[in-house]
Amino acid sequence: MSDPADPVSLVSSANVDYYDAFERQDIEMMSQVWEHSERATCTHPGWPPLHGTDTILESFAAIFRGPQTLQVILTDEHVMVEGAFAYVTVVENVVDQGGDASAMSALNLFAWDGVRWNMIAHHASPIASR
Repeated sequence: MSDPADPVSLVSSANVDYYDAFERQDIEMMSQVWEHSERATCTHPGWPPLHGTDTILESFAAIFRGPQTLQVILTDEHVMVEGAFAYVTVVENVVDQGGDASAMSALNLFAWDGVRWNMIAHHASPIASR
């Protein structure tokens, strides 16, 4: 449970909510994670940037309609809060239903609306094998 007095804990919790919505393929939950504005932006791995919450949610709905389910194991989380904005860097260890895994480097940005932290940007890109 997040400590309501600790913004880092609240941002970390909001970040986990994003990945929970993704794993559950729950578009309503995903909608609750995002700020509903035109400043929202999302770059899925290999995609061009998407702008505006409606476009972003349409992209997730399309992904969720696909046949693949994915598990995301988060490592190396770093949370930084600066006033009403926060960012999280994290490694997304993505495992498909066949057990194949890949790693993505992600940057998630959040804005405080006075009540909760809302995602305003997500960018993920593959980490090259070494």
